[in-house]
Amino acid sequence: ARAGRFALSLEVAPDELTEGGTWEAPGIEISADDLECGTTAENPERGVTADSVRVGGLVTMSGPTTALYGDTDAGARARFDRANAEGGVHGRTIDFIGAEDDGLEPSRQVDAARRLVEEEVFAVVPVQTTVPAWTDVLCEAVVPAFGWGTTPAWCNTTIGFGITGCQSNSVLTYNSSGIGPFVELLEGTDNTVAIIGVDNENAQLGMAGFVETFERSGVEVVYAENILSAQEPIVDPSPVVNEIMTSNDGGPPAMVYQVIDFANTSAITQGLVAAGYEGKLVNAVGYDPRLAGFEGFQGSFTTLQWAPYESTDVDFVEQMNADFDEYAPELNRGLPAAAGYIAADMFLTALEEVGPDLTVDSFLETLNGGWVYSTPGFRGDAKFPENHVLGVPCSGVVQLQDGEFSAAT
Repeated sequence: ARAGRFALSLEVAPDELTEGGTWEAPGIEISADDLECGTTAENPERGVTADSVRVGGLVTMSGPTTALYGDTDAGARARFDRANAEGGVHGRTIDFIGAEDDGLEPSRQVDAARRLVEEEVFAVVPVQTTVPAWTDVLCEAVVPAFGWGTTPAWCNTTIGFGITGCQSNSVLTYNSSGIGPFVELLEGTDNTVAIIGVDNENAQLGMAGFVETFERSGVEVVYAENILSAQEPIVDPSPVVNEIMTSNDGGPPAMVYQVIDFANTSAITQGLVAAGYEGKLVNAVGYDPRLAGFEGFQGSFTTLQWAPYESTDVDFVEQMNADFDEYAPELNRGLPAAAGYIAADMFLTALEEVGPDLTVDSFLETLNGGWVYSTPGFRGDAKFPENHVLGVPCSGVVQLQDGEFSAAT
């Protein structure tokens, strides 16, 4: 049903962008009426009382790999704690019942989503998982969800509000994969890249998008494979390393981009370094204070979709760090913690926008009617309903060097 609705191709030129992270999508008009799930709940007052709003999370906190996101729950809780300390939103505090753990299993995730529906939560905040099985359950019950939009579950519905929009849309070709920082890092090289991902549907969609946008940007993709398991990290990386090291007409590419979990990233990175690779090593998981002293990651780059904790001149970063100091001092300040915090802040900002007359219906109608979530200097603006279909713009890269992270692009 979704496949025929968005047969569109988007290319945005620099002169079509506006200042401050906002953006336009020329020639594209997206209506909530064309999306799945609708904006009318069977019980519009669900989870809302005169003095509280009930929410719960859905997070991968256990499982067979190291791609675990328990810090996401704690990051969200810290933001909710500040909101409650300040009296809530329009007189309503957040009744956060905690996060369900999906164990990285689709069936367990479906059961967890059903429990949240049975708990009559107003919304699910945060959602952080690489398993996209929750959508149908929350869609049927018309339950809004806020989280890191890294899977197709965040696309083409009225209820999925990704902090990065819809990044893995299986029915739309678009140029919003944040390629700019990679192009900048490749300046002065032969503009070649190898991309390696895990073997699942979400990663395959992401790979196709990256290949297209790299090539559209003038970068030659010499290797693009989804060959690593997300369930069992690679034991012997040498065959993969050898393929990468000879992928550029018998030699190594200028950049290797790893869109994989930490265990696989660590193995492939160390294998490449041992093989004498001297190009740019880029990953999506290496920004974590626990890795600062890890010799295997020194010199490597991590792609981010928002400003790092080190950007203390950005108001949002300053406030997030202050909230973690106050409400979660032991929290590991990595990407999952930030994702949970952003999701919670996005939800609270939405509640403020809707006003005191809060129902599920008024909430979804307001947000899907042109609402913009803006965090100047921190991340690109999220605009709905457009970002139910497109990704939020803006990206950056940090580098780990001599035990410290710093902005590289």
